[in-house]
Amino acid sequence: MRVYQTLLELAPRHVPQPPVDGYFSGQQRRQGRRRRLADALSLALRGARCDGRDVSFGSIPPEVLALVAVVAVAIAAVQALVLAWGRWRRRRRMSLRMERAVAGEERAAGLLERHGFAVLGAQAVIDHPVRIDGRVVMIALRADYLAEKDGLRYVVEVKTGALAPRIETSATRRQMLEYRIAFDVDGVLLVDAESGLVHEVTFPTLERFGGARRGASGWSVVAVAVAAVAVAAVVVLARST
Repeated sequence: MRVYQTLLELAPRHVPQPPVDGYFSGQQRRQGRRRRLADALSLALRGARCDGRDVSFGSIPPEVLALVAVVAVAIAAVQALVLAWGRWRRRRRMSLRMERAVAGEERAAGLLERHGFAVLGAQAVIDHPVRIDGRVVMIALRADYLAEKDGLRYVVEVKTGALAPRIETSATRRQMLEYRIAFDVDGVLLVDAESGLVHEVTFPTLERFGGARRGASGWSVVAVAVAAVAVAAVVVLARST
């Protein structure tokens, strides 16, 4: 209270006081006192010249300096708390997201089996070669599952949340395309672990140009054709001799 009164005593020497009459409400009077208090602090800290008199730090009452120090420490403490709270929230969101993803992957195994797929392995890792400027770079890829159904093998990616399981999501679509090219499989499956859906994703353009790695792939057709020509040639030569 003493510091508060000291600041209010400083204000009349530097700033005009608002008029006080019977028409002012209690809230307006409190707002006027707060304005006077803020103006007094501002003038004192700037060392401003008011009414022909200099205000220096030496002329500021110790109570005012103590209040300014307390306010500065309080502001710094609040800012530190806000930053710490923000960091904790970010870490908490990441932790919840990871827990959600792990739980989704665990549910996906049973979901695949209920859809008739046999799970061949989990967290399948391969090294996929990529050539850049003639230099081969090996890229490590990790898929959630490898599965099989009706003699066909699939690489499986499990997603959770609202956007990740949607093929319209660019990151998901690009990941599925990369898996389709890199893994030696017949197709790719996108599993929405939370909705219980299993989607088979195909890329017609890739299949048309022989992008499939197994089954009726372009290379397999070429190999069969070459073998057929070789057999026919052998039969013709045998008959001619």
